[in-house]
Amino acid sequence: MRVLTGDNGSRKLSSGVSPLTRPTTARVRKSIFDIIWSRAGIEGSRFLDLFAGTGAMGIEALSRGAEEVFFVDNSRVAINVVKDNLKALQIAPSRFRVVLSDYESFLQSYDGKEFDVALLDPPYSFDDWPRLAELVPSAILVCESDRSIEVPAGIKKILERKYGTTRVTLVAKNSRV
Repeated sequence: MRVLTGDNGSRKLSSGVSPLTRPTTARVRKSIFDIIWSRAGIEGSRFLDLFAGTGAMGIEALSRGAEEVFFVDNSRVAINVVKDNLKALQIAPSRFRVVLSDYESFLQSYDGKEFDVALLDPPYSFDDWPRLAELVPSAILVCESDRSIEVPAGIKKILERKYGTTRVTLVAKNSRV
């Protein structure tokens, strides 16, 4: 697995998290970042990489000019892989935070600035999308699943695309998008 473009383009990433981790394919990552770039831009934005796994999505954001990324995962092994990848790429520590936490605890305790984009890639068995969409403090949610997801009233589905077994849904929590 490699960073696709930007400051760290074509640099290799470690993907040795666990057999249960499902890293986002290069094709899907490229499509997601093309969509984000065209809708909201990336440079100077703040990202949340929730269910971070290897950190490839958040690292891609940093490589493309994101100001800051929070990486959150409940697996110590995944968090160590994220840290190793960030260190290998020599990304300045001021540009990221790595948090070992389950998503609910993190979101309930987070009291910082709203994120511009949240990258949400929980296990495919996850089914509480409406609650997650309400909890995440972000203007834009990029949701990866194996099926169409539900969002609560007042939150707008902007688009949904299918790539093999992966569905990507872009959700806006304000009218900026």
